[in-house]
Amino acid sequence: MVAEQIQMNYTASLSPRARGDGEVMTHEEQHILSLLRRGRENALSVPFLASMVGMSGVRLRTIVRHLIIEHRVGIGSHTGGKEKLPGYFLLAKEKEIDAVYKSLSKRGIRILQRAAELKKISLEEVFHQGRIEFNGGGSA
Repeated sequence: MVAEQIQMNYTASLSPRARGDGEVMTHEEQHILSLLRRGRENALSVPFLASMVGMSGVRLRTIVRHLIIEHRVGIGSHTGGKEKLPGYFLLAKEKEIDAVYKSLSKRGIRILQRAAELKKISLEEVFHQGRIEFNGGGSA
């Protein structure tokens, strides 16, 4: 169980200062946020968004990550699948939040399993090392 949970900001329409996150959004961040639509059914693909703002997909993903982590904007993503287009969207329903959480958790654990296998250590050791590094006690 997580001791602290991040409060996500689902009021994307508010000005950056009104959200109270302490950091003003860049023009790039504001532009990307203005393009996103509420709800999974309105997801926009990375290539589409990147072309709309004139940047690479890698740069776009970096900015979206910053919006989520630093500005606490509730942005979901989906990799696609049956009848679902891949892309980013503003989280609109508790059901969407749960689905994105489940997807990210599974993906994260699978990545950590691969890391453990590469080093021939247990998954618990990977979690322990990650906790040390996350808390600033380890080296990269």
